[in-house]
Formats: sequence, C-alpha cells, structure tokens
Amino acid sequence: MKAALKQKEEVKVYLTELVYFDKKAGKELIRRSGLAQPGAISIPTDRYYIRLKFALSSYLEPHKTATPIGWKA
Repeated sequence: MKAALKQKEEVKVYLTELVYFDKKAGKELIRRSGLAQPGAISIPTDRYYIRLKFALSSYLEPHKTATPIGWKA
C-alpha cells in the first residue's frame, strides 16, 4: 500500500492560513478559506507583517519534498 501511495502524484503545497493586519477593519485578520485566489491585500506601513501557514498534500516522505515557493510582486 505504501508503494502505491508513493506512485500516485507529486506532492503539492497548499496555503492553509493567511494572517495580516487590515487597516480598514482595524484588526488582525485570519483567513483560512478562499485562499486559492486570495486577491490583493494592503498592509499598512506601521504593521507590515504577513504570516503564512502551509500544508503538504502528502506526509508520506516529507523530507523528499523540495517544492520551491515563489513570490510575485
């Protein structure tokens, strides 16, 4: 069974949480859904941070997963 799981498909990385301070709301926002297309966010200069959490589609052999994460400006 382990061999069959290894051969299925390549391991993918998923964004599971996005945290940032929203100036309009006046508070920190934690988004855990709708992350496939998060859209643009605006981060104020006095609280310029963003926290991201990720998950793998398979934890069978996580040490073999070397998925690069790219950033777009």
